[in-house]
Amino acid sequence: RACPSAEPFPIPVANMPKKVLLVLTSVDKYPDGSPTGWYLPEAVHPYQKFVDAGFEVEWASITGTASCDPSSIDASKEDKICMDFWNDAKMKALTEKQMRLADADPAAYDAVFFAGGFGVMWDFPESKAAQDIIKTMYKAGKPVAAVCHGPIVFANIEIDGEHILKGKECTGFTNAEENAVGKYSIVSKPSGPGSNEDVLKEVCSAHSFPRTLVPAAVPVASTSRLRDGICTCALFRNCCRCLFLCSVQAQKGGLFQDGGDFQPKVCVAGNVFTGQNPSSAAPLADEIVKALA
Repeated sequence: RACPSAEPFPIPVANMPKKVLLVLTSVDKYPDGSPTGWYLPEAVHPYQKFVDAGFEVEWASITGTASCDPSSIDASKEDKICMDFWNDAKMKALTEKQMRLADADPAAYDAVFFAGGFGVMWDFPESKAAQDIIKTMYKAGKPVAAVCHGPIVFANIEIDGEHILKGKECTGFTNAEENAVGKYSIVSKPSGPGSNEDVLKEVCSAHSFPRTLVPAAVPVASTSRLRDGICTCALFRNCCRCLFLCSVQAQKGGLFQDGGDFQPKVCVAGNVFTGQNPSSAAPLADEIVKALA
C-alpha cells in the first residue's frame, strides 16, 4: 500500500530570512514635464545592505511601474555599487516593473523602506496604499523607513488620532539642500506638497504643552528635564522650566534634525526610521539591519 505523501516540515520562523519591501515612486516627470523619478543610490545602497545581511528584498511602486531619475544615474558614475547594479540587466528590470504597492501584504514583510527621489513628492503623500501599509506595519512594531525626499510619505498619516511623527525625531532633505540643487520652489506649494523640512517640522514638532502656559520671564535652565519633548520631573505639567524649554524647542523647529548639507544623518524614533539625503541611505539601512538582527 502506498504511503500517504508527507507534508514538509515547516521552516522554523527564527531561521527564515528577513524580508524587506523596497518602495519606489511611480512619478517620472516634474510638473513642467522634465524627467525625474526615484534616486539611484537611495534604493541601490539599501538594497545591497539588505542583501549582504541575508535579507530577501521585494520591490514595489505606487502604480507598478517606476523610472530612475536620469540625473541620479549621471551623479553615480563613480559609484561602483550603483553602476554594478544598473549595468546588470536583471537588477535593472526589478526597478522598472514591480508589484503595485496596494497588492503587497504587510504581514509578509519585516520592514518597509521608501526610497527617495523628487518624483515621490507627487505620489507618496497622497497614496492610500502607502498610508495603509505604514499604519499596519507600524502598529505591528515593524520598522517603517524613508530616506531623503521619501519621508514626505509620513505627511498625512495618523495613528489612533495622533500624527505618526508627533514628538519624534525625524529628518529628510532640508531646505538648504533643496536650494542648493535649485528645487525648493518646485517642491513647495503650489506646485508641490511642500518641502520635506517644512512639512516634517509642522507635523513632528507638536508637544504636550500649549505655548500660552509658558512664562515669558523664565530663564533657560542649564539642565533639561525633557525626554522626547515630555517633562519627566516630579512636577510634570506644572514645571515652568520644562514648559519653557519645550516651547523653545518647538519654536526652533521641534524635533526635525539637520545633519548638515549633504552629510549623512539618520534618525531612529521607535520603529520610525528616517534619513536626510542620498548619503544617508546606506547608514539608514544599517540601522534597519541592526533592528532586525
